[in-house]
Amino acid sequence: MIGRFFRPKKKKQERRPRERREAKSGPAKAERLIARYLEGGRIPWSPGYREYKMKVIGETLADESLSRAISAGKVPSGHGSGIDERVVEYPWAFAHLLDSKGSVLDAGSVLNFEAIIKSPGLDPSRLTIAGLAVEKQCHYAAGVSYQLCDLRRLPFRDGWFGLTLCLSTLEHIGMNNEIYGHDDETAPGEAQAPAGAGPEIVEGGHLDAVAELVRVTRPDGKIAVSVPVGLHEDHGFFQQFDRPMIDALIAALSSFGEVEETYFRYRDGGWASATWEECQDSTSHNPQTGRGKGEDGAAHCRAVGCFVAKGR
Repeated sequence: MIGRFFRPKKKKQERRPRERREAKSGPAKAERLIARYLEGGRIPWSPGYREYKMKVIGETLADESLSRAISAGKVPSGHGSGIDERVVEYPWAFAHLLDSKGSVLDAGSVLNFEAIIKSPGLDPSRLTIAGLAVEKQCHYAAGVSYQLCDLRRLPFRDGWFGLTLCLSTLEHIGMNNEIYGHDDETAPGEAQAPAGAGPEIVEGGHLDAVAELVRVTRPDGKIAVSVPVGLHEDHGFFQQFDRPMIDALIAALSSFGEVEETYFRYRDGGWASATWEECQDSTSHNPQTGRGKGEDGAAHCRAVGCFVAKGR
């Protein structure tokens, strides 16, 4: 027919063999990145660092006796060399999770990783993750529940969770979290700042969050939190807790129950149990700005305080 418009047929895309497809995604890709990281000298935050970190953490959590030993302060020599504080925070928290009953709240969304969700001892159907924004990876299919909210105004009823976890999150509350793609935070109940007004820094805002953690936890439950400790440092999007800030945190948790303190410090190429006195002069490495970077290979914070409040 005259004038008819013909379009050339698209050439069928040749399907890659299964091995080639898998090599470009998933575990095979992670292993390649890990090999690249190890061959490159284990430089924190270089390609493969995150994959290597999660592999080490996953292997640690799969060993219940190792998690319990770390939680009790018995850290194997050289554990977590070149890895940030998550490598001791997670096993410390998991020891409490293994002994918990009922629903679990992850206030801050630090458990929202496949290696964590699939760890033995964690029942995803017990877990509710609360955070400010939707993350790329969600594990609805595994039974995890999600709630978008400000931790200073938790949308849960009183005494609902048997265990409430808040790992390395309180130091970000009230700070400028634009680095994570979040809007400027304001104090609970206040309107958002006008456009261009800059971040709203809320001094002591983390204690409002602690009060909410206390409120939503069962009277016979536990609250487990961790924060970077040492000299007070303001890095814009997080701050490091010094002794007065720690004392205020413990006082807030004490309204729930007796508080136990545990400290870990990065030294001699790995993490080890420590006292507060050994941590008090610690500084953090800010990987975003390079501030605090040293020759010790510390990936982020050099000391972390872990606090658990046990209900009465």
